[in-house]
Amino acid sequence: MSAVPADFPRVLEGADVLFAVPIKRTIYGYSFHVQDRIPASYFALAEYANQKPRVYRFLVAEDYEVLSEFIFDSLLEAITNTRDDHGIEEYAWQKIEPADQHPEESEDNHAA
Repeated sequence: MSAVPADFPRVLEGADVLFAVPIKRTIYGYSFHVQDRIPASYFALAEYANQKPRVYRFLVAEDYEVLSEFIFDSLLEAITNTRDDHGIEEYAWQKIEPADQHPEESEDNHAA
């Protein structure tokens, strides 16, 4: 499975993105379509600071537009439901670093 792009948003619909995973393409195109047949490219799990431990699963287009959302009572429930309903295994989710961190920077690269 391909990787989530480095420029994947750290915030969607005002929620902090925790994990994301690309939706695999089939020979017919993307596996999921919503609205007027807009192809969905990613699932993202995110949380609103004032709604923890609830987690939202967003269905996200290639241009990072949120196409739909589902709410779960916990991160575990969201991951389990996505595995059971869509075949996305737990190991496939890629952690998204918070907006105030930059993954390419290491502790040694910080200015003193």
